[in-house]
Amino acid sequence: MDVLRILATVAIVIVHVCAQDWSAAPLDSTRWLVYNVGDSVCRWGVPAFLMISGALFLNPEKELNIKRLYTKNITRMVTAFAFWAIVYTVYAVMGNKYTWEQIATMLIKGKGHMWFIILIIAMYIAVPVLRNVTKDEKLMRYFLISSFMLTVVAQTVLISIVPLIDNSKVKLILNLLKADYQEMGIGSIIGYSFYFVLGYYLSSREQKRIEKILAYVGALIGFVATILLTHITSEKLGTKHMGFYGNMTFNVFLQCVGMFVIVKNIKWSFGKILTKCLQTVSTWCFGIYLVHELLILILGRVGISVWAFHPVISVPLVAGSVFVVGLVISAILHQIPVLKKYIV
Repeated sequence: MDVLRILATVAIVIVHVCAQDWSAAPLDSTRWLVYNVGDSVCRWGVPAFLMISGALFLNPEKELNIKRLYTKNITRMVTAFAFWAIVYTVYAVMGNKYTWEQIATMLIKGKGHMWFIILIIAMYIAVPVLRNVTKDEKLMRYFLISSFMLTVVAQTVLISIVPLIDNSKVKLILNLLKADYQEMGIGSIIGYSFYFVLGYYLSSREQKRIEKILAYVGALIGFVATILLTHITSEKLGTKHMGFYGNMTFNVFLQCVGMFVIVKNIKWSFGKILTKCLQTVSTWCFGIYLVHELLILILGRVGISVWAFHPVISVPLVAGSVFVVGLVISAILHQIPVLKKYIV
């Protein structure tokens, strides 16, 4: 779990580094090709975080203290959101003019990546209910299959594929279904719970050899498919198409399952010192996640951005710098008891 959390954090940083120039880069440029590859192979990061939390919180054999869940886990998420929303808002208004309404919006919504904190709070609130699902093997499988169909399959068809259909009548019908689907919020309600429960399901059972092979091949297909489908559909439409980047698309689902199973089944053999280091870095990853967008903005101001060099060089350079500086900041904050407890 520590290794997976670190890798997922790196993946998320790369996605947001690529986002600096993803929209502006010409569709036919090598810059955009590099961003698409970097973005595509790292889309599993956010769902992986959910799967890790599900694996840790949904084990019915471990006692659940609801009071502790609220006073420690949920309270920490709420205070972390509030603190970092203020930090990002203060940074945004420095040297810029905003209305009180705009400032209030920034404080309430936080920076873009902070939506995940709200999601985690919702998942934590649902933990006592979802543990009843994971307690019953048949019920858990029913939940996974039904939620897979209602989210991964539905969103892949309605959100990713609809723009590619040329038949006007078919496209009209699917667009109406898409509108109804999004209005009902099925994806938001069930979708992320699917990854939460899936994390526990995959962590709680040993995969057979054929299952491991399918997961590994699936991961490769997921990575390649995301790159190619995004590139091909963008060229076909004449504009950049993000549909296959979605957390609920089938290609990203394959990435998530593959990465989880790969990391879970590697026979890690670290010495005590390296193991302790990995555990410590894993503990600091939440702090890196919270601060990394701010670091991307600040580093960009001093010339360390994707525009500094060709993206083949600049993306890993900026992502590495953000991760290391974020790690240092998170490490420092973890040395302060109150901040360690409430904001990282």
